[in-house]
Amino acid sequence: MAKDNKKSESVFQGNEVMMMLEGMQNGISIIAEEQKNMREEQKSMREEQKSMREDMNKGFRKVDEKFDSVFEFLSRIEDELVDLRKEINILKKTKADKDYVINFDNRIGTLEKKFKTMQAEQANA
Repeated sequence: MAKDNKKSESVFQGNEVMMMLEGMQNGISIIAEEQKNMREEQKSMREEQKSMREDMNKGFRKVDEKFDSVFEFLSRIEDELVDLRKEINILKKTKADKDYVINFDNRIGTLEKKFKTMQAEQANA
């Protein structure tokens, strides 16, 4: 029986075992290197996403600022139109020059129509 044990032990020669271990070690090294590369790529992607989010937030802040300034501008125009409409009504009551009043009234009417159109466009945007 002692001879059978020696035969089963000698199935692999010492250098074959070493070659297998070296091959496994190389495979493990390759896997480790790939994992390292993947981590670096993930880190790069996270940084890129963070940068994109920051850029988007800056863009949204600019849009908000622009919207606020446009809204304020439209609000001032509306106030001005209301004041002009009041003045035209006073002019009509005081019997001012009729041609002047009619011309003035037409100009205000045109401005009011444009303003309402702008408001409708803004509401639909």
